[in-house]
Amino acid sequence: RSSEGGSDFNLKGSGEGPDFNLEGWGEVPDFNLSHSGEVPDFNLSHSGEWALIAVAAPGGRVGVDVERVRDDFDHLEMARRMYQPEEAAQVCAAGPGASLAEYFRLWTAKEAYVKASGAGLAGLRDVLVRPEAGTCAESRGGSALSRSLPGSQVPVRWLDVAPGYAAALVTTASTPAPRTG
Repeated sequence: RSSEGGSDFNLKGSGEGPDFNLEGWGEVPDFNLSHSGEVPDFNLSHSGEWALIAVAAPGGRVGVDVERVRDDFDHLEMARRMYQPEEAAQVCAAGPGASLAEYFRLWTAKEAYVKASGAGLAGLRDVLVRPEAGTCAESRGGSALSRSLPGSQVPVRWLDVAPGYAAALVTTASTPAPRTG
């Protein structure tokens, strides 16, 4: 609820705008979005016992993904089928003890990218993730881009959420809409 009493984004249940009733939860943040008309972007993901939510400032986009690292499928074959050739080679080169974790770190970065970019899961194969160091495990961050969209490179940040989980965050800067008149 804005400090002037208007509401573009209703957090107190007054009947104006979307209703996210947070009464009884303590201090409700003042988003005061009535002046700019822009709203924050958010994204969420869950896997196993964990959930993540990420929020970007108005005008930005955000994607987040968390995955429980599991070994109930052939991750090397899946990497060969779903990843760019250099990513699949990176998973295989990580070795028997680390390849599964590397697979999931790349997957979470790719999924966070398609969520932030709006490409959807159909665009997953087109995404190329490059860690800052040789592998995702050696890096805190890197970059992701769509092979078919020049200038689409954005930063990736890997998150340590819990043992046995992989997670990544991607944010994009806003691009102003083209003027039509």
